[in-house]
Amino acid sequence: MKLKKDWSPAYFLYYICWIGYWTIGLSFVTVATISSLMSDNGKVVILDVPVVMQVDHVPNQNELNNDGNTLRISESIKTNVFVFANSENQKLKIAWLYAIKMFDGLIVFVVLIFLSRVLKRVAEKDPFHFQNQTYLYAIGWTLIIGGCINLLLMLLPIPLIGTADLPAGYEIKHLLLSGDLYIFGGILVIVISYVFKEGTRIYEEQKLTV
Repeated sequence: MKLKKDWSPAYFLYYICWIGYWTIGLSFVTVATISSLMSDNGKVVILDVPVVMQVDHVPNQNELNNDGNTLRISESIKTNVFVFANSENQKLKIAWLYAIKMFDGLIVFVVLIFLSRVLKRVAEKDPFHFQNQTYLYAIGWTLIIGGCINLLLMLLPIPLIGTADLPAGYEIKHLLLSGDLYIFGGILVIVISYVFKEGTRIYEEQKLTV
């Protein structure tokens, strides 16, 4: 990719997207490499699985009072879990957990690829190119479908983690995934894609008139 001398905001965002999806791609390789290096004696390490944990009681007290103000500590905790799994008899569960962990990154990866193409057209002073509407439409549906899958994954049992023997009063409720946020963003992008489509139609009509 050749860098342009005229650094307009569109070019800047285009380069950010380009760097972003390459970074995500490299992160997939890095995570797999680190996990393999940390694996030992038939164990596989899965790093940073985001979950929501329910704590029935918070040590000491879950409500603090200070100068007439009340601070209530939530019993739902967002945290990351490190999994050391036996690779000999749990290969399917390990593969499933890896797929879940990587899915969010895959959604962002696809979105950045399409968004970079839109921004490149905008930077080249051709914002109403007919392909831009297609790219935005693809981004919107990628977010919506990805968000729906994430919501479904949050309802399913968590492989390896869900069956963990935790102390009394602690329970892992579900994975921490971006479901509703993706769906809302996808709907917004699809609306924008139709605005681009209408803009393209008007632009083509003006060119024919001229």
